[in-house]
This record gives sequence, structure tokens and C-alpha cells, in this order.
Amino acid sequence: MAERTQRSVLTVAEQLGYHTNAAARSLRSGRVRTLAIVPSSEDIGGFTSSLLLHAAQAARAREHGLLLLPDIDWRQRVAQVLNSGQADGVILHNGVAPTGADIAEHVKRMVVLQDRAGPLPELGLRVAIDASPALRRLMEHLLDLGHTRIAYFSPQIHTGTRLNAYRDTMQSHAGPIASAYVVTADPLSDEMPLVARRLLEQQPRPTAVLCGTDVLALGIYQAAAQLGLEIPRDLSVAGVGLHGIWEALRPRLTALVSPAAEMASTAVDLLIRAIESPDEEPSSIVLEASIAFGGSTAPPL
Repeated sequence: MAERTQRSVLTVAEQLGYHTNAAARSLRSGRVRTLAIVPSSEDIGGFTSSLLLHAAQAARAREHGLLLLPDIDWRQRVAQVLNSGQADGVILHNGVAPTGADIAEHVKRMVVLQDRAGPLPELGLRVAIDASPALRRLMEHLLDLGHTRIAYFSPQIHTGTRLNAYRDTMQSHAGPIASAYVVTADPLSDEMPLVARRLLEQQPRPTAVLCGTDVLALGIYQAAAQLGLEIPRDLSVAGVGLHGIWEALRPRLTALVSPAAEMASTAVDLLIRAIESPDEEPSSIVLEASIAFGGSTAPPL
């Protein structure tokens, strides 16, 4: 079509309020312009909810829809939607490796998201969050305030990266770690508040606590109130902001925050590029977490 003719057609289309027909475009391209996402059921909270919201927004900005798939029997479901043409590609949350005979042929149309500790899968596209530098900065913040009796309150389901950052920073700056200062609890268990209280009843009492999730930080806040401890005058608290609770705590928790919006938009862009250019080599992108400083930390008395 000549350029002059094309301009005339576009002008008339605009005057008539014409919009591109998605069905016709799909027939022409062989794509349905829909991405599927499999969130992890182990960590449905603020971060996962934010990730899903931003993934939907990023997909919409690229004129794609987003199809939500449960992670139960996810390999079978992924194979089904890709084989049937219901989706052009799939986003897998929390490091689930795209392996298995039923989905092997679709590996180049999947991107794996990993926002917790653990090895990255070797296959496919990857977007990961490296929390280690921010965790060490969080520990160094407590140490710079003058704290040496720093406890670590850990969720049982993921201890590796966070526990290692705590141990490495403590050992390099403050010396040996008291074993009683490292405790674990299921954040959703009935026993968690009791474990938090026992931690604060240790003698000598820790002057600061690093919490592996903001749910555990809530437990520490409650235990501190029961024991008559004021945060941050009597006790400093910092933690990992996974569930959105950290913003609601008063004083607001000083927290490590993962970039959910950036992770979602990066994954969508990476996946669409892979779909459009299937011969490109799979790539990995690593994002860094940041620290949001609240009012929950102060020098020890």
C-alpha cells in the first residue's frame, strides 16, 4: 500500500472510531495474544498479589491478556493451554523448573520467576531477585546503630539466603552468634506468637530482631507489647516485607522490599520477545531487592 493511501485509510479509520480486531489479528499472526501465569500457592500474600496485578497491567500494556492457572497439576495444565492454543506462553512463579516430557517442547515459551532462596532452574527464561545484598545492608544498618545482640526469627519454609546473610554479617562484625537468638516458626501457626514471646524473654534479651517475613515481625510486635517493650526504644525490629503487612505496622517496619512491579513487567517483556523471536537464546535477568526504612529501628539504650 502506498504511503499516501495508508495515511488516508488511517485518517478515515480514526474518524470512524475503528479499533483493531483482535480476532482477525490473531488469525493472521497465529497467536492469541494471551499469556498464562502459574502463581505459587505456598506464598499467596502481598508480594504474589502485587506480582499478579502488575503482570496483568504489563500484559495489557502490550495488548495481551493474562490467564491465571492454579499450580495443582501445573505441568498438565500448562501443556493443555499451550497445545490447544489458549495461550502463547507461560510465566511460572517461584522457581518451578519447566521440566517434563509433556512440556519439554514448550520450554522456550516459558519464563521462570524466582523471588526466594534456592538454585535457579537451568532451562528456559529466568527472572530472579537477589535479596542477599539488601539483607546484608539491613543487618549492617542494625549493627551501625550499635546493636550486637541481634536475633533472627526465621520462617521454616525458607531459611537459606536470609539465614546465611544474618550469620555471615553477624560473624564478620559482631563475633559468635548465640544459638538461642536463632529461632524458627511457621508464620501461620498458632505457636508463632508464643515462639516470638520466648525469643524476647531470652536473657540477656536481644536488643534487635531481624524477621524473615513481615508476618513474623507482627508476632514480634505483639510479643513486645505484651512484655511492655516499646519499639524502637526498647527493641529494634527489621524484616522482609513479603505480605504487605510491613506497611501497616506502627511504627512502620524497616523492611527489605522485592520489586514486584519490575519483576512482572520484565517477565512479560522477556516472554513476548521470546514468542516473537523464538530463535533467540534464553536469557536470565537478576533484579535486586531494596530497603524501605521505617520507624522500627533505633540505637539500643
